[in-house]
Amino acid sequence: MAKSTSKQGSGEASSGVVLKGKVGKIGGREYVLVDLEYVQARDILKAEAYNPQTGKGWQRELNEDKAGKLVAAMRGGHYTPAAFSASISDKHTVNRKGDHVEILGVTRDTPLNQIDGQHRSWALAKLFAEDQDKWTDTTIPLLITLDHSRLAEDFLNLQKSNPVARNLLRSIEVKEGLITDADKMELITLATDVISKLALTKTSFMPNGVAYTSNEKKKMQYSSLISPGASTLATTVYGGAKIAKDKGKSAKWLYDVYMVGWNYLEKNLKPADSEIPNETTTRLAFMSDGKNDIRLLTPLSKDGNRGGTSLLIAVLNMLAWSTAKADLDAPAENDLKKMCECVDMLWAEVQFDGGSAPDLRHHAGEFAKLYYKGYRGDKHDDIPTDLLDVLSPSTFDLKGKEYKSEKREAEKARLKALGLTLKGKPMGKRGRKPKAEETPPAKSPALEAREAAEARIASQTPA
Repeated sequence: MAKSTSKQGSGEASSGVVLKGKVGKIGGREYVLVDLEYVQARDILKAEAYNPQTGKGWQRELNEDKAGKLVAAMRGGHYTPAAFSASISDKHTVNRKGDHVEILGVTRDTPLNQIDGQHRSWALAKLFAEDQDKWTDTTIPLLITLDHSRLAEDFLNLQKSNPVARNLLRSIEVKEGLITDADKMELITLATDVISKLALTKTSFMPNGVAYTSNEKKKMQYSSLISPGASTLATTVYGGAKIAKDKGKSAKWLYDVYMVGWNYLEKNLKPADSEIPNETTTRLAFMSDGKNDIRLLTPLSKDGNRGGTSLLIAVLNMLAWSTAKADLDAPAENDLKKMCECVDMLWAEVQFDGGSAPDLRHHAGEFAKLYYKGYRGDKHDDIPTDLLDVLSPSTFDLKGKEYKSEKREAEKARLKALGLTLKGKPMGKRGRKPKAEETPPAKSPALEAREAAEARIASQTPA
């Protein structure tokens, strides 16, 4: 292993080292392995936490609990030595001499970018401060990569076996364009633009409420908001991005629809001043009385929870689809009014029920069925098929196989009317006896009243 040589500059701040070593290669990547005294390493290694707002940095935030355990292990002689990792920056010069290199320009002002070993560096700094004489002869093996353009990628690769916050990994993957699926990357980029605007808008339903680099419980998880999973599309901004892209709409358009819808809901769903509700029970939908009485649609920004925010996104995504379907720049007043009436009918008196994934799918489904009641286009189980094609049946708690079978049968019928046949195997078996029709049970007064209310809402058909 090569060693470094000290080279003093004109002052304390500019003193640095010349790093020399033989070039190694793995899979086409070049690196140099050097042995550094800790007192040198501490001055020329920099670990900058990733900041999603500025796009700067590459590291995760320091976990002092983890670093504290390393302190105890090192102090007790139970630490297993391992190489630290760093990368050169564009401020450094690499001189090649055969299969050896010299790395110049490494100083306290222009340090190496530390990729791995941040917590070990913190632990050594603490031990050195406690007893300088005991730790002054400490040396560390340092692996230096010679391609600074791959700094973030190298950090991600080294963290894949570590318990790093998924939010941080996703944030850096998006920033560096490391998602190989071009369509997915386009949707995630659109969704990220919307999420960033919502997080920076004080009057949104997620003001400063997105965790990009950690797993903060009181914030929405960035990785969840951009999740492409079929069963979560209704409740994520990624699903909203799919709706926008399907109709050629922009991130600004989706953000504006979200804000118009949210402002309308907030105005009409805020708690009444009196404990006695007025004739519009919708006012109870956002009521939150501490942890004991949280209404279903209460977002984190209103002392609610992640489940409430996710369900709110589902409601706004349904509004976005109606607006996009009608090719409007902003939601129609009739759609906004119907959105509130559906929320009122479904959830005015419903308390938070845990916010599990199956619960959210069920609630998204029941809202979509009521909101699109009276829709004149093709539907499956009361939800527009065009919407199911953009998102998915499973996100509304519907069975995908049944939907695909129904679509196939509809296509067969259409082709049959044209005197054509559908290629492929026929669906189902012939000769089955039809099921006997069941006599529907008698309707209760409450059910009759609900159906009357649904009929009234259905007369206000969203686009």
